[in-house]
Amino acid sequence: MRKLVATAALGFGLALPAAASARTLPAVPTELGHPQRRPHLIDYTGDGSAFLGGFTRYHALHKSSPLADFGRLHWTTYNKNEGRAYGADWIDNFIPDGAAGAFHPFKVTVHVYRPRAGVFTRMTIVEQGRSYTFHAHGRDLWF
Repeated sequence: MRKLVATAALGFGLALPAAASARTLPAVPTELGHPQRRPHLIDYTGDGSAFLGGFTRYHALHKSSPLADFGRLHWTTYNKNEGRAYGADWIDNFIPDGAAGAFHPFKVTVHVYRPRAGVFTRMTIVEQGRSYTFHAHGRDLWF
């Protein structure tokens, strides 16, 4: 019985530092409410014309589609210095215009870095051989 209690206490003691470090990880501005850790969806344009998410069964989505239809980013690395994910960049084609356009997915990798005050302040996305770097302004916006 003593062995069981000692083992349980040791396991609980090891779990506490991991939980505490998870709370100290920087968050990512998503423009969808408060910054989040390992967000599944990021609106990085400020006007809702593109979302970083995941591939789904859809090849195109109308502007009125629920956010859940844009899938989920898959995080491969997430620590106090950086986060790396892959998924889809859903971009509005603006045909015939911004209000009635459709979103189409493109393969993307995402790298967030430069943590300041608990938030990653830089994000680089790479798609179709091009990279784009965004700077966070405040806790919620990418520009």
